[in-house]
Amino acid sequence: MDELERLFTNLDYFAKRASNIDLSEHSGIFRSKHIASDDNSEQRAYFCAVPKSNFICIGAAFPLLFIHCLHDFNEWEKNNTSHDVFDKTEWENELMTFWIPEFLGVSKGSTLAEYKTVKEDDFRSSWFSIANKIAELAILSPIKRIVRYGEINAWNIYNYLIETETEYIDFQYWTTA
Repeated sequence: MDELERLFTNLDYFAKRASNIDLSEHSGIFRSKHIASDDNSEQRAYFCAVPKSNFICIGAAFPLLFIHCLHDFNEWEKNNTSHDVFDKTEWENELMTFWIPEFLGVSKGSTLAEYKTVKEDDFRSSWFSIANKIAELAILSPIKRIVRYGEINAWNIYNYLIETETEYIDFQYWTTA
């Protein structure tokens, strides 16, 4: 948990780690999916999972999961690196000043992201109906650890990092209603 804590408490470090990621070097290891509710609840959910065997800890996987999510949500090409548009210093600065604070719900002027470990029962009890659908796709082995991150007191946004026996998963669901 030390590496993950360092990412959440040192956004400059997180930006440095994330800016070095080239998604094309990791093609084929991701499982991910977006889904939306088919009723008027305006719920959406997303997950991205990577095999644990490719990383030493969840903190080592999180920058990659973040960059993949960033590309998914912005519909950016995953075959090209961000360095095709920005030089490394510019990309690191963009991550540090905009994308990471936005993604993690960091208050302006702060360098700390909110996070907390949650129990599986608490995790499952807060679910919207859309979370059940995405969980069936995302969680394929028993859960070992769950960390809620971002705006952890929000009623409409839920972001979790999940460690299962076989994978690290970025698991998110939200509503605009």
